[in-house]
Amino acid sequence: MLNTKQPFEEKNNTKVASRIVLAVTLVFEVLKNVENVREVAKEMFPELFIALLANIGSLLHAESLKPVASNASSGASKSTVSRFRRKKGKNDEKEIDVSGQTTAKIVPRENASIAIKSLLEMINDDDDFVVECEQLCEKLDQVDTVFEGVQKLADVVCEHLASYLEKIIPLAFNSLNGVYEDQRSCVAAFFGQLVFNKCGGKDIGLLDSVMNALLSKLIDNCYQVRKISLEAITNIANVGEDQVKKFSTPVLNALVMGLDDKDSRNDEITLVSLNGLHKVLDVIEEPSVRSVLITVCLRMKSCFERDNFEVRSAAFQLFGSLTKFCTDASKSTFIDQIHSILPTLLLHVNDENGSVCSACKKTLSQISPLLQTPKFQKFCEDAHNKNESQFHYGEFLNNVTKSLIAEIPEKLNYFVTSNVQFFKSVNPKLRANSALLVGFLLGNLPANMQQVVSIDHVLNSLVALLKDSDVNVRTYTAEALGLLSNLISSH
Repeated sequence: MLNTKQPFEEKNNTKVASRIVLAVTLVFEVLKNVENVREVAKEMFPELFIALLANIGSLLHAESLKPVASNASSGASKSTVSRFRRKKGKNDEKEIDVSGQTTAKIVPRENASIAIKSLLEMINDDDDFVVECEQLCEKLDQVDTVFEGVQKLADVVCEHLASYLEKIIPLAFNSLNGVYEDQRSCVAAFFGQLVFNKCGGKDIGLLDSVMNALLSKLIDNCYQVRKISLEAITNIANVGEDQVKKFSTPVLNALVMGLDDKDSRNDEITLVSLNGLHKVLDVIEEPSVRSVLITVCLRMKSCFERDNFEVRSAAFQLFGSLTKFCTDASKSTFIDQIHSILPTLLLHVNDENGSVCSACKKTLSQISPLLQTPKFQKFCEDAHNKNESQFHYGEFLNNVTKSLIAEIPEKLNYFVTSNVQFFKSVNPKLRANSALLVGFLLGNLPANMQQVVSIDHVLNSLVALLKDSDVNVRTYTAEALGLLSNLISSH
C-alpha cells in the first residue's frame, strides 16, 4: 500500500500527508510486538525496508494532520476502534485510530522514522541494536538531519543486515528514479553510504550497480539530488584501489564539472566538488589523473576569489595536495600552473579569513620545493611554521620578493602584471595586498633589471589607487609608493 498510494496531497501549496499512508506507517510500531512477526518480517524485509525508506522521503515535508475529535455519535465505540500509540517525548503520548480520526496532532515524518525503526527491531531486538536504532531515529525525524540519519541507517544495514542488500539494492532503483524529489534524495544518500561501507563487503557487482546508479543522478532535475549524488560518488575513495581506478574517470570528470556549476547555491556544489577532489585524488596515482590535472588547475582558479571563505580555503588546500602528481609527464605542466597561481597565493596569505591564510601558507610550503628555489622555499616554510602572532606580512613580502627576483627572474614581469590586475578587484583586501606586493617587487628590483617591467604603467596605476574609497587600500598604496622612492625620482 505504501508503494501504490499517493503519500500526500497538495493543498494550497502545502503537502498534507495521506491518512491511509499514515495509518499503514503507524501499524509497524504495533506489529513489532505481535507474536511470531519476526519470521514474516525477515521474509519480507527487503520490500518493507525500501517502502519505508521511500516513505521517509515522501513524508519529509508533509504537514502534520490537524486534530480531529472522536465522534461518539458515529456509532463507533472505543472498544471497536483499534488504537495505536506513539511517544513524542518521555511524558507525551498521542493516540491515533485507523479510522482516520485523531485525538492529537501528529508529525508524519516522525511516524515514518518510527516505522522503519520498528521494522529493524522486528528483525533484531538485541539491546545494543535497539539503542542504535533509537539514535538513528532521532536524526531521521528531523528535516535538518534526515540525510545524516539515512546514512546512519545504511551503516546499520551494512553492519547487521548485509545479507539483505542483494535484494534491497535492485528494489531501491524504482525509488531512486521515482517522481518524488525527497524520495530520490533519501535513496541517493543511502546508496552513497553503501559505497562508503563497500556494500557490507558483499559481491563487488552490487557496488558497481550502486555507483552507476549514482552517476546517472548527476543530471537529475532536482538540485538536492544532484548535490547528494555528487557527494556520494566521492565515497569510492574508501573502497580500494581497483574500484577507484575503475571509476576514477567519470568521478573526476563529474567533480571537475561541479567546480563551476552554474546552479550551485551558496557555492554548495562547488564546495562538495573541492572536498571530493581532495578525497579522491588522495588515493589515486599520477597516471589516473594525468589527463585531467591541468583542467582541475584551470577550473579551480575561479574558486580562489569566491566570497565564500570555505571555498577559497578548500581550493588552496586542493592545489597544495596536487603536488603529489608533479612527477613524470605531468611535472613541467604543473610547474607552469604553480607560476601562474603564485601571485594569488602571496596575496591571500594575508586574506581577511584566518583559515584561508593558513591554507595558503601550507600550500606555499608544499609547492616551493618543486621550484628549485631554496631561498624562497625557506621563507615559505618559515611562514607556515610561524603562528599568527609571529607572522608579519610586510616582512614576508620583502623576503619572498627578493628571493623570487634572484631565483626566478624570468617570471618577474608576469608577477608584476598579474598583481596590477588585482588593483581593480572588488575585494579591498586584495587591492591593498596587491599594491604592497608590487611595491616590494619593484622596490627590491636591481637597477640592471628595471627595464624588464613597464614601470611607468605600474606607477600610474599605484597613484590611481591613492584615490581608492577604502582607507586600508590608500594606506598600503602609500606604503608601496614609499618603497619606490628611487624609481619615482628617476622617472
